[in-house]
Amino acid sequence: MDDDGETLIDKIRDIDDARISSTNAATRLHESLVTPNCEFSARVADEFVRFAQDGWQDDQDLFPLSVMPELQLGLDDIWASYRRVPSRENNFCAIIIFSVSLQDWRWFVAYGHNFGLTSAVLNFNRMHEALCVLSRVFGASCCDHFFDDYMDIIPAIYSILFSDSNRQHVNSSQWCLDELHTLIGMCLEPKKHKHSASVNVALGVEADLSEAASLEKVSLKPTSGRTDFILDSLRKAEVPPRMAATILGKLYLLLATGS
Repeated sequence: MDDDGETLIDKIRDIDDARISSTNAATRLHESLVTPNCEFSARVADEFVRFAQDGWQDDQDLFPLSVMPELQLGLDDIWASYRRVPSRENNFCAIIIFSVSLQDWRWFVAYGHNFGLTSAVLNFNRMHEALCVLSRVFGASCCDHFFDDYMDIIPAIYSILFSDSNRQHVNSSQWCLDELHTLIGMCLEPKKHKHSASVNVALGVEADLSEAASLEKVSLKPTSGRTDFILDSLRKAEVPPRMAATILGKLYLLLATGS
């Protein structure tokens, strides 16, 4: 719900406030997360340009000398991954909820990770990081992840033809990631799969790679939904503090993609 009590989304998540219980304060972390941002597509394209300028060296059989290939961006996600990525001691995470209809308390075991724990973010991130490393090493993938959101950049000629009848081409990097997830029983979400294309939306930003080969140019711009949300919010007479913080975060993103 928002600050006025209006329901924003019909979805329930159990979130333990580990700050009130001082659990997070007593947690010692030995690492910090570094995630990619909306510039991922541009940075990978820049590496391709550098290799093309160097004549591709060991890959001259795949690309003509000093020729920049057409690039495509594909995206994937895992369904309910925060609840499916296992923790070592699932039985330690119990949740108690008061049922208004039954006028009694109900206990549940929350499998996977708890949204309110600081340590959960780091532990959850390890699986996706490991799968990206495996995909890079064994599948030559140019991939990275923003927690459970995967991004793949691939030359268009690296797509795999699965059927001559329907001419279905699949991003080889996405195929490799999908196979790895299937092997460990953590299948990707088909509804969130975005086929590789020269223009795609990643992390709320439209990345345009259509001119990467011809002009060595990658364009990034915010989606219309993001800009409309900011403008509609700013037109309101009053903005609650929590909403103001959300708008500020989106404005910072606009600064990164608007230049």
